[in-house]
Amino acid sequence: MTVERHLYREVGVRNGPTIVPLELTAGLVEGRWTPLAAAAAGHLLQDEPSRDAVATCQALGVMPYSRSSLERGGDRLGERWEQIRSEAEDQLAADFEVPEEATTVSVSFDRVAVPMEEPVLDAHGGTVLGDSGRTKVQVVYRMAFCGIWTLYDKDGEALYSCRYGRMAAEGHAPIEETLWGDLESLKAARPDSRLVGLADGAPEMQYMLDRTVGAFGEDVEIAIDFWHVVEKVAAALKSVGLSSSDWLPRVRRMLLDEARGAERVCLVLRSHGMEVDGPLPEALTDAITYLDRNADRMRYSSLRAKGLPIGSGHVEATCKTLVSTRMKRCGARWKNAGGQAVLSLRSLAKSSRWQPAMDLLLNTWQIPVREAG
Repeated sequence: MTVERHLYREVGVRNGPTIVPLELTAGLVEGRWTPLAAAAAGHLLQDEPSRDAVATCQALGVMPYSRSSLERGGDRLGERWEQIRSEAEDQLAADFEVPEEATTVSVSFDRVAVPMEEPVLDAHGGTVLGDSGRTKVQVVYRMAFCGIWTLYDKDGEALYSCRYGRMAAEGHAPIEETLWGDLESLKAARPDSRLVGLADGAPEMQYMLDRTVGAFGEDVEIAIDFWHVVEKVAAALKSVGLSSSDWLPRVRRMLLDEARGAERVCLVLRSHGMEVDGPLPEALTDAITYLDRNADRMRYSSLRAKGLPIGSGHVEATCKTLVSTRMKRCGARWKNAGGQAVLSLRSLAKSSRWQPAMDLLLNTWQIPVREAG
């Protein structure tokens, strides 16, 4: 099919920029991609490397583009999303319909290492050049941030999850702001919903919960993931020669059933430490310190009585889903801009927000054109 298109240039401007009304009216992305094709390229990019994406297109007999073309199309989509992200995320949150059966919202944060391509620097901070004259690069692992909020019904069944990811260079502030804005919209739509924050015991993750979940008042709950606590205690028991199969069931019952279960478990570990000859094992002292400092965030019997979740498995699954599965393949290495483009698009796809997000995003390329009078 041949489609004629007219080009316009400002009168009197030699070699000036040209305007193609057809492209503007149709919303062609970068003058190359139809909106449908651009969305498809973006979805392919967030799901698999460009080499695999080309093979997928060939197998389906669609979009006969090269690797570089698919990469450019997907990258441009992700970059434009970053430009409109703040307003677009607010719009998605405002348009979201909270399920009628939802009673609880949980929020979790975590970090995950991403292989990053960075220049090799000399002792003075300058870049090192190789024999070919190009800048030498190295692969360095940096910690990306992941966040998730999940809706539950009264029986504790998960109904919906919304995921976010930010590259290490972005820091934690953007993901905190986004989660806070979503929670504000959810609480406005359902003021009686209960709010709980869950993460591992890392101070940075707990501070992130304090700044987001904790900002919604004193009636919210913030806790440490139950299974992280059990894992820490299991290592301590093993370090003093105790059988995990014998002791872990008791520890779990103490934590789950007793109001001050964390203090009770800490006392048990201290008593076994008194029987150790010589210096205490590091795993034991770590667990005792961990329980002693964080006992107020280990009130699992109270959380269970209120029907609230006690595990942060959703955010750990998010780290794997958003980052590890896509960005930590053999030989993979990323730069910040390209990595964030993929991570932003993947967050939308893995949160069942793809189509509403594309409706907002692709419209930014569509510009109405009228004939000058």
